[in-house]
Amino acid sequence: MEEKFFMAFTSKKDILRRYVVELRGNYLFFKMDSERAAVAIANLTNLHMRIIPKKLIAGKKLWTLRFTKNRIVEELYTGEEKVVRRWYEQLKGCCVQSRFNSVYTCLKVLGKGNFAKVYLIERKADGKRFAAKVFDKRLILAEESEQKSLLYEIKMLKTVKHPNCLGLVELYEGENFVYCVCNLYTGGNLLNKVLAHKYFPEPQAVEYLKQLLEALTYLEGKHIIHRDIKPENILLKDESPNAGLALVDLGFATLEEDYTKLFVRCGTPGYVAPEILADQPYDVKVDVFSVGVIFYIMLCGNVPFPNQSYEKLVNANAECNIDFDLERFGVKISGQGKNEVINSFMRSSQNVTEETS
Repeated sequence: MEEKFFMAFTSKKDILRRYVVELRGNYLFFKMDSERAAVAIANLTNLHMRIIPKKLIAGKKLWTLRFTKNRIVEELYTGEEKVVRRWYEQLKGCCVQSRFNSVYTCLKVLGKGNFAKVYLIERKADGKRFAAKVFDKRLILAEESEQKSLLYEIKMLKTVKHPNCLGLVELYEGENFVYCVCNLYTGGNLLNKVLAHKYFPEPQAVEYLKQLLEALTYLEGKHIIHRDIKPENILLKDESPNAGLALVDLGFATLEEDYTKLFVRCGTPGYVAPEILADQPYDVKVDVFSVGVIFYIMLCGNVPFPNQSYEKLVNANAECNIDFDLERFGVKISGQGKNEVINSFMRSSQNVTEETS
């Protein structure tokens, strides 16, 4: 993406110079013309961005894209509103915007945690609905670890762009809150669907497995570990019978190279790969184990570690003695289906033991 913009070069903004500005990823490259090398490069990551309409610059009324970080302001000028709007739409995925409440209306709370709430929101311009995870900065600033966690979660949301993963639509920051606007999925979570049907027919379970593994393949290509895959964190995109799945909640997600920096032992007991509970080194394969647990549940309607107390559940998960005789639950499963369950566990962990009855 490339366009011509003006920039001002005195404090009074009375001298303008025209540049060819090229967007590559999260960077702007400034060139004297299209054929020349860049004379300057700007990283847009987490810059605050806003549009200022028809600002008087050097005797001209120009549309302005303003970028701010640490009280340093840079501006791009053009005479065409459509150019500013087009670039704004393109850049809002990597920049931070302000004035959330002028763009969206919060309709109701969908969920809440210790430091954030998830809201159903509606865009005022066209009535389209989204989900917004809203972080309370006053709570987060009180704990250094939570500050790092928030910045990393935003980094993951900006990085992930796959149809079966939750991604960031746009990011806002106000005086007291950070707003992560994401796509809205209305079909409920996979846990509720399993509870409603007890178990899925094998073709449907295999289709869901396929979508989850496509998501994991994408994350593996990015060297990202989700670390909290469970039915509650898998949403159906809508209420139709053939609705697709989306993997959500990147609160524990990390790059493989960074997994020891924030949380090492994390996830939900019953879905955690044994090497995490054993404090062993791990990588993206731990997510495959979690998907294996979910496939097991989808096929037979039961969990592989049926212990009631938290301590017993953690111990059973760590020991990982799994009964693969799924027919005992009264469901018919093909040999291929059973092998897929076993392989999901075995590919991800060296600690799985198969029980025989």
